[in-house]
Parts: sequence; C-alpha cells; structure tokens
Amino acid sequence: MPRVANPGLDVVLNVQPVDDVYGEDAMAVRVAVHDGRAPLRVSIYLDGDLVDTWVPGTTGYEMRLRDVRGRHVITARVIDATGRWGATSECVELAPALH
Repeated sequence: MPRVANPGLDVVLNVQPVDDVYGEDAMAVRVAVHDGRAPLRVSIYLDGDLVDTWVPGTTGYEMRLRDVRGRHVITARVIDATGRWGATSECVELAPALH
C-alpha cells in the first residue's frame, strides 16, 4: 500500500518589540498557521524553554513576552487536530528601552 503524504503545517512567526503598558521591555509574539485543522495546540519557547501553550487555537495566536532584553531565540511549535505539526524559530534582539 503506498504511503499518503502528510505534509507539515505552514507556521509563520512574527516577533516585534512593543511598548508595554507597565513600561517594561516587551516583545509581541504572533503565530499564524495555514492549512491546519482546529483545534490547534500552539507552544512558544524562549531560548528552548517553554513559556506558554495555548489550546484550543484556531488559525493563530498572540502573546507578549515582558521584561525581555538582549538576543533570544523564539520558537513556535504547532500541532493540529489531525496530528500534523510544524515549527519555526526566529532570532531576535531587543535593546533596553530608553526611559
């Protein structure tokens, strides 16, 4: 019996510095998932450590990481209802805010 291809999910990660309401350095982490079947499990990692998991997601996710300075690797891992998964990482650098 031939194997049926089960391609991974298309995961897009967007990380931007933002002004935090508490005056701290922050990053907005946005994850978009294309062609996934809801519900999604979206996990966010900072330098390899899990910082948040969100279930059930639909097509995307957004969170803010506060009090983050310097260079870091942000990773998003997503699993959909059918077991397909995808992941992507981005290296970002956030300089301290000038107050």
